[in-house]
Amino acid sequence: MMDCSFRLVQLLLAALLSVQAAPSRGRRGLLTRRAQQPSGSCQWHGKWTRCDKWDLLSDLVVFRPTVTATGNSSRTSLILPLDEMEDLSTSECGPCQADADALSRLLAKIGLVNETDRSAFAVDFCNASFIVCIRLPDGAEGYLLLLWGNRGGGFEVTEWRANLRTTVDFPRDIYELKHILGLWISSVPFEGQLMDEVGNMTSLRLLYIRRTIMNGTIPKSINKLTSLKALDIIGSSQKSLSFSGQLPYLNLPSLELLGITDAALNGPFSVANLMQIKYLTLERAGLHLGSIPSTLGHNLTSLVLENVSLSGLIPNSLGELHHLETLDLQRNNLSGRIPMFLRNLTRLRHLRLQSNSLYGSLPDGFGSNWPDLEELELQENQLSGFLPASLSKAKNIRRIDLHSQGKADEGFSGGLPPEWGLLTNLDHLDLGYNNLNGTIPEQWGNFSQLRELYLEWNKLSGTLDALGLPPQLKKLHLSHNKFNGPVPDGLAECAELKELVADNNNLGALPSSLDKWTNLTKLSLSNNNMTGTLPSLSPIKRLRTVDLSCNRIEGFTGNGFLPETLEDINFDTNALAIIPASWHYLPAAKKLRLSNNSFTATTWPEWFETAKGYCANDRISTLSEAKEWLSAKDPPDWPVLRELDVSFNSLHIDVTDFLQGFRALPSLSNLTCTECQLKGNLTCAVLHHFDRDDGYVTLKDSFEALAATGILTLAFNHITAVDTSGEPLKKLARDIDLRNNSLERFDVPDSPSDWPSYVNLKNNTNLRLFVNTTMEIKDCAELTAMRDRGIQALVRNPNWPERNDENGGSNGQGSECTSVCGRLNDIHLDHSINPTALCRCIPGYGGAGDKCEECPAGFYSNHDAGTHMCHPCRDTETSKAGKDECDCKEDHFKNASKMCQKNCEIGYERDDDICRKCPSGQYGKIENGKATCEQCGADLISPEGSTEKELCYCTNGFIKHSNKLKCEKCIEDMQGLDCEEPIKNRSLVPTKKGFYLLSYDDKMTTYAAKNTTLPVVIPCPFKQACDGVDEDTGLTKCLSEKGSKYRGFVCGLCEKEYARRGPTQPCHPCGEVHWNILAAIALIVASLVAIFGLAWLAERAGTRPRDDVIPALFKLGLNHLTSISVLAMLVLSISYDVKHLSKVIVPTSRLFTWDGGMPFAYGSWECIIARWDRDDNAVLWRHAAWIAVPLVCLIVIPAIGAVFVWGHKRLQRCWRRRRPTAAERRSSSQEDATRNVARDESRDTPRDVAARDVARDVARVGRRDCCARMKTAADQRAALFIIILTFTHPTVTRNMLMLLRCREHKIKDSNKLLSWPDVNPDLRCQEGLHLNFFRIGVLGLMLWSFSPVIIGVVLLCCIHDQLHSPKMRKRFGFLYQGYKRAYAYWDAVFALRRVLVLLISHMVVNDPNLQLHCWAIVAFICLTAHLIVSPFDHRHMNLLNRMESQGLIIWLASIMLLSVILHEARDVNRGDAVYINVSMLMLAMVLNLYHYFSLLSLIFRHALSQVAEKKENVDRTLRVRTTFGLTAFSSLLSLREAPVLACVPIASCLSRLMRQLLEWHTRREEQRRMRLGKVWLDWNTGKLSLMEQPATDNMSHNTASSPDIVIHGKTQYDRLSGVVRFAKSLYRGGGTEEWWIARKRELVMRMLTAAMQEAVDLLQIKEVPPDFLDFLWSYCFVLHSPYMKKETLRREPSISPDEPRDVAIQERPVIQSSHSQLCQQSTMETRRGSVWVRDLAESDKSFVASERFAADCAKSGMTLHDLQSKLLLVVDKLVTFQNMYEENIHLSKRTRSPKVRSPSGRNVAKEDKSFVQSVTGTDDVLETHEHIGGWRELYAAYENAKQKERHGRPRSTSAQTYESEHEGGVDVERLMTGVERMMAAHVSGGVSEGVLGEGQLDESEQGLSYGEGHT
Repeated sequence: MMDCSFRLVQLLLAALLSVQAAPSRGRRGLLTRRAQQPSGSCQWHGKWTRCDKWDLLSDLVVFRPTVTATGNSSRTSLILPLDEMEDLSTSECGPCQADADALSRLLAKIGLVNETDRSAFAVDFCNASFIVCIRLPDGAEGYLLLLWGNRGGGFEVTEWRANLRTTVDFPRDIYELKHILGLWISSVPFEGQLMDEVGNMTSLRLLYIRRTIMNGTIPKSINKLTSLKALDIIGSSQKSLSFSGQLPYLNLPSLELLGITDAALNGPFSVANLMQIKYLTLERAGLHLGSIPSTLGHNLTSLVLENVSLSGLIPNSLGELHHLETLDLQRNNLSGRIPMFLRNLTRLRHLRLQSNSLYGSLPDGFGSNWPDLEELELQENQLSGFLPASLSKAKNIRRIDLHSQGKADEGFSGGLPPEWGLLTNLDHLDLGYNNLNGTIPEQWGNFSQLRELYLEWNKLSGTLDALGLPPQLKKLHLSHNKFNGPVPDGLAECAELKELVADNNNLGALPSSLDKWTNLTKLSLSNNNMTGTLPSLSPIKRLRTVDLSCNRIEGFTGNGFLPETLEDINFDTNALAIIPASWHYLPAAKKLRLSNNSFTATTWPEWFETAKGYCANDRISTLSEAKEWLSAKDPPDWPVLRELDVSFNSLHIDVTDFLQGFRALPSLSNLTCTECQLKGNLTCAVLHHFDRDDGYVTLKDSFEALAATGILTLAFNHITAVDTSGEPLKKLARDIDLRNNSLERFDVPDSPSDWPSYVNLKNNTNLRLFVNTTMEIKDCAELTAMRDRGIQALVRNPNWPERNDENGGSNGQGSECTSVCGRLNDIHLDHSINPTALCRCIPGYGGAGDKCEECPAGFYSNHDAGTHMCHPCRDTETSKAGKDECDCKEDHFKNASKMCQKNCEIGYERDDDICRKCPSGQYGKIENGKATCEQCGADLISPEGSTEKELCYCTNGFIKHSNKLKCEKCIEDMQGLDCEEPIKNRSLVPTKKGFYLLSYDDKMTTYAAKNTTLPVVIPCPFKQACDGVDEDTGLTKCLSEKGSKYRGFVCGLCEKEYARRGPTQPCHPCGEVHWNILAAIALIVASLVAIFGLAWLAERAGTRPRDDVIPALFKLGLNHLTSISVLAMLVLSISYDVKHLSKVIVPTSRLFTWDGGMPFAYGSWECIIARWDRDDNAVLWRHAAWIAVPLVCLIVIPAIGAVFVWGHKRLQRCWRRRRPTAAERRSSSQEDATRNVARDESRDTPRDVAARDVARDVARVGRRDCCARMKTAADQRAALFIIILTFTHPTVTRNMLMLLRCREHKIKDSNKLLSWPDVNPDLRCQEGLHLNFFRIGVLGLMLWSFSPVIIGVVLLCCIHDQLHSPKMRKRFGFLYQGYKRAYAYWDAVFALRRVLVLLISHMVVNDPNLQLHCWAIVAFICLTAHLIVSPFDHRHMNLLNRMESQGLIIWLASIMLLSVILHEARDVNRGDAVYINVSMLMLAMVLNLYHYFSLLSLIFRHALSQVAEKKENVDRTLRVRTTFGLTAFSSLLSLREAPVLACVPIASCLSRLMRQLLEWHTRREEQRRMRLGKVWLDWNTGKLSLMEQPATDNMSHNTASSPDIVIHGKTQYDRLSGVVRFAKSLYRGGGTEEWWIARKRELVMRMLTAAMQEAVDLLQIKEVPPDFLDFLWSYCFVLHSPYMKKETLRREPSISPDEPRDVAIQERPVIQSSHSQLCQQSTMETRRGSVWVRDLAESDKSFVASERFAADCAKSGMTLHDLQSKLLLVVDKLVTFQNMYEENIHLSKRTRSPKVRSPSGRNVAKEDKSFVQSVTGTDDVLETHEHIGGWRELYAAYENAKQKERHGRPRSTSAQTYESEHEGGVDVERLMTGVERMMAAHVSGGVSEGVLGEGQLDESEQGLSYGEGHT
């Protein structure tokens, strides 16, 4: 503090000494003053010795020191810190001395240094006040040249600038300064331009050019200043004197400050190369940036972009400028909300966003992160919301400006935040023009530094007491709020207050004492609630404006003295009764408003009562008159008063006396006394007055300013006369308003020059003036040339205005009035001054002046024709009342002599008053009562004498527009019109057959009714139904013959008792009702038979091995039927329209119209429903009923099946009661033996017992639980439900789409779209009744077309891991049987394809070509997807994939053929078109028939194979369950063995025929399988061979095991060529034997690949046993051995009669027993003779026994077909065993049984502890045994049997032994390696030997693939 005081004293002393030592103000004292400046060291300024220069630079941004009075500066805001630099003397600055001569020469040239002082200046110029020599922190030395013309630091420059009288050219010598560090020019009148030489000043660090008059462009050479740190250019406010042109691309790497202000630059602006920029300022630079640059450096401290055309949102990139202290974006067009990321700018000091388009509320926490914020300016935006209380955390804020946010009642709302009371540093607060409410918080009394407070135009209320006593307050604006109470006395203590504005509030009174308001200049409290006496305003010595209007002030305290400084005084609308006497002297008053007070004649001031005025022609005759004139009181002394308003005061005084009081005011230019009750005459006494000046009396003119430029308003008074005694009235005022007075006399000046410029005498009803009406002038402008003729001033305006019925007259109508010519003046008079001269009657009225009456009918008047009165019409004429002329009577016209003559008739034309007939091509009409002929127009003709334009018609090939008389060509849009003959009658438009004319109300066409400009011709959907036009009605005639009858819109409905057989098919008679019912019932029965049959096949396929393909083939056929049916329907619709095709195509195409769904009698149902439907909606109801059909089928069909099953069981029970025959008894004994064996097995299997217990418990619970029973029933009938939904899916979809199917036709002239449904064209699409059916259609599609597909996909995804379980195959197998496991959902693809095909068929109805193209795209996509994916598995040699590919190819080919047929059908003129079309159609039919025959033959062939198998396995047939209900076919098949049928000869014959057929089929199948070749197995070595060769040529199966399988499974070869390679593999004669062996080897590899992969995936085997593939194909031969045994026995001769019966009985079970029975029999034989079975389990013994037959089978070989079938069967059995094993584990867990049985009956609870724990998830296992279960049990049995047979030693099957012996098993991941090389070896080396790759693996691969001893 002491240092600061000492510094202040020192500065004051230095200033005083410098002033005293200054000898003069010239240039000579420069060195003297410079020598006397202080040069001592300033210890508080570091290294600086010149404290004055420190102070000169310290407040500049570029020299901001690191430590300031407010604290430490951030490093990023520093450019050249002053405290890091050092000032130098001239001797210390070497580079400065080098520039001394050039600098002195420069300064002498501009006059800043005298020539005499130049040498001395050069010696020590660093001592000059405008030069600072410094050393920068980087060591650079130089000087700053500061030419500041408006700053006190450099006093020499200030004086030099003040003495300049002209501009100074910018010196080019400045470019020679080589060591200058800074050039700063400010407010110096330099003119000129910056030259390119500025680039030579490379030492420059600073370049400032401010407020000069330099112009031109900024040179590009400025980029050479690589060391430049600051560039600041501020031009002149005049754009012509500022920098302009294109801004160069700035590339200044060291630049840290850039400022451009008030310039006219253009072009792009970029800061990309200004990486060090810290301060960027662009203010009114002329640039149009558009957006804020996105490449701003992170060190930016200040960003000012004012008025540079910014728009859009504030970019997010600003939130990353963490060092920003100033953000100024004002006066742009920014929009959007104030972003939240501004909170990241924690160093922000100045935020200016005013004058933009920002909207919305302020962000939460606004201001809380800105502790250093000093200024916040957001005014003139569109912000809203509440004022943020968080702003109170900005403790250092000094200015808040938020005013003017949008329109009235917009902006910020809510109350004033009390938290702002903490802002004690606030000195400016502006919240005006918002929507704030509430009161002023008490906390705001803490604003100790507040100087300006603006709260106007809000809704604030309460008192002003909360403001407290801000000692610094200068401006307080509170207008337009709701404040009440008195102005607080505390406010009167604010001595600094200058403005107090609180208009439009409810404030009561001012403080009683205003002595301290000595600085107040404006006091405005208008429109408040002030009453009583006003305190004295005399203490307010500086008051200039006082506005206390619109209050209830009654008087003033004391004598009412006002300050002499007052200029504007407004006391309007108060209760003042007197004017204080002190107001006699108001020296500075310019405006005085006292209107609407309580002044009267008695209270009017006496000093206004002056003596009688003096007129120019008066003479002073007596001494008393002279005394009276001279003794008058002085008028008010208002020397500068310009405006005086005393209106609306009831003065009731004479007008002359009123005006005399203001005659002597020299400056009065506006005097208003409206409605003051003035009276009397306005005389010449007001035009002059006597004035006493220095003892002399002089006569002067009154109202000097008022007469020159003033306005005198005396309207709405009672002035009676204006008599100036011949003196010009213009001496009174320039403009005089005397409206609405009681004038009776007005002296009209003789000369226009004596009139004022403006006179308004309107609404003086008693005033009468003479108006000259005889002067002939064209307009009032001619009076200008007649001013010297002495004419009267008032002349009538010859230009009458337009007719105005309201201008007067006795009854207020019928007259028109003109005005008076004002000549050179603006005179306003109304016609009442002389109505006779200024008014006249309008035509049709008679009278004089404004008294006019309407002429009656038969009379006329017209002043233009010289008739002012009403005159009668002639005999041939007539008129209505009020007419200005007479018209001819009817049938008359005015001839050339304007006489009325009788008219010609229509169709004739008058020619020289003679009527002639209209010629052809014209028609007659009456126009204005005159018959004329008009041309019909181009391409139009008419009969001669036509009487109307409707008789005009177009020529051939054209048709007439209905509303316009023109013709248009019959173009393609009207192709149905028959334009060969002219269309003469609009009501009868000929059309071609097959087209329909749009009618209006079924009475006429829209063309005839003129609803459409042209006929609307619509193609009929069924063209034969539209039979041309009815000549009587003009409407389209629908075909009505005996065989077909149509009606309705586009003839789209059948007549009663007629119906269609299908969509877009002809109508046929319904026939008898009973035949329709029988047809419907027959198709229902057929549907039931088909559903039950397919359900039986699906259930049977679920219980059979996976080689059953019959259901899948049925599905392929149904899908193909749907795809072909739409093509057939399209062919039918085309064939009906083409006659030469219908006879051939229609009968054949109907064969293909079945869509593969439920067949139904289309026409029969319509006929049946039509009998009960009275609204002609039978077709709609027929289709809509299908929404309920699937639900009915799902309920009824299972019930029918259940009833049928119950009846079937009853019949069987009845047949069994009769006595059996001997043969039946033998069969029964065999069955009993079999059942006993099965009972023994079941007795040994506790799993079955536990399962039955659980089932019994479930059944018991189910009887108690209805829901469980229903779930069980639905679960059992799942397959039947799926079949029903499959059958109904295409039919329901087709019927629902029929409800949505609409046709459209665009009406050309109105662009309207006419749409109607196909099922009932009388309706409109999605309107009225059809809207309900449309909704039914949409609901049906969602419910039955898409929902089942989605549910099916979801279901398959849920049970994906259980697809191979027997239960799931039986329930849902129909959905995924035949597909690969990965594509189990592919049936959904088929369903969606059906929906898409039907959707195209029914939605694209108007364009067959588009339909075919869409179908072709769908077919191509489906074919491509099928070839790529191949979703079906490879059963039966890839049969399903091949058939699906064949069907898709045929479908695509059929679409292409139909496209050609459709194209050829258009060319009906070609003779060979019929043959081409028929040939192509037959080709398409043959292709599809071939496909259907192929499917049926395959189904029949496989069915015979299954029947043959069933014939040999009666037991399995008799055990088929009928869960879903069997069809009649299955019942007959089950009963064919019944004895009752055996007794019938016909049945016996059929049985023999069936047996012969089955034998023939068996032989054929055997031959077919043999064509594919065989494989052989050496049972002892396990080697698989492709040829029957010696054992040495065989190869081990391990060679073709895992690696071969994996490579085949990974690559899958090329799927697109799979079909071709597969066909080649089946071709036997296409190559050599080696080629065939290679192909057969590839086929075998595919089979083994599929089986290996499927087994690994389904069984989830992580480590594949090395001989697992050996196990698979060995098991295949084991399963195939019973078949081979049966074939061998079948080929042997039958048992002779001589053979003992016991032998026969012994052999038949072997022939007819199943595989399990065969194994049981072999096991018993093995027990008696084998030595290897003593240590084996029962399953092992069974396997060894089976090997006896398998060895024989291996020697004879197995066909490839059988190999594939048995591989599928092996995988299924392994999966089944594993599932049963896991179920037993779960069952033991639920029953807490310590025993877990394998499928063979062994307890394995402890045999495989790890596996059991993995399944059950528990360690609760009680005992340990030696064996394992599931598929491992079969594999272990195979291993033991193999060891016994091949190596002569038994093998342990314990889990420990199994795991130890298979530690070398193949890991699946490991198995994937080394495959490519091995596969190549298979192809190259294995062909010649005929074996599967023997010896083609190296040792490493053998180690991966082989088991023990199989290398």
